[in-house]
Amino acid sequence: MTTSSAIRRQLRQQRLSLTTQARYHASRMILRRIRQVPIFKRTSLRIGLYLDAFGEVPTAPLISALQQQGHQVWLPVTQRPPKPCLVWSRLTGPLLAQRLHRQRIGMHELRRLRHQQTRHLDVLLMPLVGFDPLGYRLGMGGGYYDRALANLPNRPVRIGLAYDFQHCSKLTVQPWDQRLHWAITPSRLWHFRQPL
Repeated sequence: MTTSSAIRRQLRQQRLSLTTQARYHASRMILRRIRQVPIFKRTSLRIGLYLDAFGEVPTAPLISALQQQGHQVWLPVTQRPPKPCLVWSRLTGPLLAQRLHRQRIGMHELRRLRHQQTRHLDVLLMPLVGFDPLGYRLGMGGGYYDRALANLPNRPVRIGLAYDFQHCSKLTVQPWDQRLHWAITPSRLWHFRQPL
């Protein structure tokens, strides 16, 4: 049986081997599909969205499009004590106009002190290394998203963004793992009661 760490290593390597052109093509295809998720029929959503740093689906085009559609975009900020977790800082204005800094695990963050908790978001567009047909997500291994979503069963709507090869037939699940409601790849939209 393949371990989660072996799957993570293989999928991360495959993700890092993609060309910039392939990554941005995937981002454009996902942007087209995202409108099929029912919550995006609403206006003025508060959307949590990562900044890609490790070969994930690029988010700059998504951020720009979501802002143009009138949604609020909130970026993750890592906090250390007492346990590492995520909080969210609102992006005001274009991403390119922001002052970002690189935090210790390599992500870029806004330089703001005011944050919101995950429960205030309507939608969370999440990075992942892999996902399975039941909506379980394999992350980078730090547990930031699982801790942020603990005790929030239905809010926000959790949507994983992935390349097609990141779909796994089965993942080893831990009791603290938080399921996705949806996943979007360049070729498919998945809803985790049944795939569409």
